[in-house]
Amino acid sequence: MAKTIYYDPKSTSARTQYNKLEPVDMTYVQTELMRYMSLMGELKKERDRDVQNIISQWYSKKTQTLPKGKNGWNTPETFISGLINNLMFGNQNDFSQVQMDALENISANMSLVYDAIKNYNLQPNMPDIEKLEFRQRLFQIV
Repeated sequence: MAKTIYYDPKSTSARTQYNKLEPVDMTYVQTELMRYMSLMGELKKERDRDVQNIISQWYSKKTQTLPKGKNGWNTPETFISGLINNLMFGNQNDFSQVQMDALENISANMSLVYDAIKNYNLQPNMPDIEKLEFRQRLFQIV
């Protein structure tokens, strides 16, 4: 299942094109990012070899498919934590297209991870993780 989030391109003086989300959608995305961090934090203490492979081979591994950070290539972990930090305590209010593409990729993988580890009962009342899909709004509904 996927959660579609609509955005509007934002006019700024920045060189990067940013996209504005509705406040309710921005809150949803931020909540999902915190959810990813908490779930993966719980998984880090699991001794299961498959779970540890997910952590070491994907979540904590640098990849060129994510935007570069200040210190080189990001991991899904550093990308998510950096976004949370920038959105909640920094000056970032919107997402660039590159960030939205990375979020779609990470959310798709998180959905697969969650389906694979449901039997660990880490958070038994947590609903399934939905893949995020960002789409440009074509018409403004008033």
